[in-house]
Amino acid sequence: MRAAPVLTLIGGTAVLPTPVPRKARATAAEREAKAIQAGEMIGRLLPAYVELHRLWAKGSGEAHAYVDANFSEEERYAGRGPADTARKSIYKNSGADTAQQAMNAFCRKLAPLARLIEAAPAETMKGLRAKALEVQP
Repeated sequence: MRAAPVLTLIGGTAVLPTPVPRKARATAAEREAKAIQAGEMIGRLLPAYVELHRLWAKGSGEAHAYVDANFSEEERYAGRGPADTARKSIYKNSGADTAQQAMNAFCRKLAPLARLIEAAPAETMKGLRAKALEVQP
């Protein structure tokens, strides 16, 4: 709710404050241009994200394969037992945990770009390409 304007007395004369002009809303073309730029940024970041995901998947696979081969089902799903310790150790030694942290940082960087692309209209082929590249982190 907006407050009512306050009259100010200057030299015995009542003066209303000057209204602050509102920022003009971006046109569809401007929003699409920003979405295209965001799509290009995602395109540049995506190969690095894919490489991190590959490293994480390799380490995660190794950890789960070791635990599956060396512990009973009851031990694997017990939570804080030797199987969980072994899994965490292999995650750390293989670099899967570091890759996971880096992927989380990428997702935090990609999320605003994806929201910008999602909200923008696609009126050109470049805009449509940006929408097709959108990543849902």
